Amino acid sequence: MKFQSIAPDVKLGENVKIYNFVNLYGCEIGDH
Repeated sequence: MKFQSIAPDVKLGENVKIYNFVNLYGCEIGDH
């Protein structure tokens, strides 16, 4: 079972891996 909540305004860089139990809102994550 996955527990992820990622808002549409989140920006993810290249080769970013998102694992379970994540809540991302209004942020930017760089490469790797």
